Amino acid sequence: MRKFRKKHKNLLVIWNVGLIWYLLMFTATNFSSLSTNAIFIDQVKNESSFQAKTWWDKSSLTFINKYGGTCTEIFTYIKNVGDGDMALTSKYYVYYSPTGNPVNPDGINGELVFSQGVIPKMKSNGDPLKLTYAPQKPGFFKFVAFQHPDKPGENGNNLTIEGKPVTFSELIKVEKCSKP
Repeated sequence: MRKFRKKHKNLLVIWNVGLIWYLLMFTATNFSSLSTNAIFIDQVKNESSFQAKTWWDKSSLTFINKYGGTCTEIFTYIKNVGDGDMALTSKYYVYYSPTGNPVNPDGINGELVFSQGVIPKMKSNGDPLKLTYAPQKPGFFKFVAFQHPDKPGENGNNLTIEGKPVTFSELIKVEKCSKP
């Protein structure tokens, strides 16, 4: 080895310079490159939601046989006769027909004349609540009260409005008012 080094000294210098030049070029190309490589792993996200449902509160709204009125105001009384207090407020509508029953167990064939009535939460077997409406014309009227949305149908009364079970009052007839 010593003899080879002494005899070929110039060849070893060229060899070392070439090796250094090769390493310098390799390093310069790798570090000066502007492209960046990245590996992306696709991940599946499992998105689920939970909708809390209101459970039937065992309330049951029923119109009691106390109704009537005049051409200026009609009324009826409603009571919660169920085993539980109402957990939600409810609403009531008034339907009208000039010649007959606007709402019957087979469906609605009258005109909706009032849809803004609110029934507050009522205690089980508490005092009845008076519902009123001021009619605009003579004819036949019925109050329709919305039950709890999850209340099951009973006694053949499966009438629903807007997908919610309802109960309806007795037919209230309003005569034409005579002007004094």
